[in-house]
Formats: sequence, structure tokens, C-alpha cells
Amino acid sequence: MSMQENARLILGLRAKGWTDTEINDLVLWIETGNEKYNPEKEIISQKKGSTNHES
Repeated sequence: MSMQENARLILGLRAKGWTDTEINDLVLWIETGNEKYNPEKEIISQKKGSTNHES
């Protein structure tokens, strides 16, 4: 993933209401596969239910 793609991912997740810690943990989990950083399904489902709905 390029730096530009990373930046777009981070900005998109921030726009959806993710905290910087949640974003960092997601990126670390993707890159390392370490379950320590695996985002909880609860967090992801909460973020999907945010007020920023796409049409």
C-alpha cells in the first residue's frame, strides 16, 4: 500500500469517527497479523452504524 493510499485510509476512518488508536491498531493488525491488534467486531459494527451513511 502506498503512502497516499495509507493517508486516504486514515482520513476515511477518521471521517467515520474512528479514533487514532483504533486506526493504528487496525493498521498494525493488517501489517503484522498479530491478534493483539485485531479490532474487536464490536468496534467495527459500531462504526458501521455511525451517522455518516453513504447512499
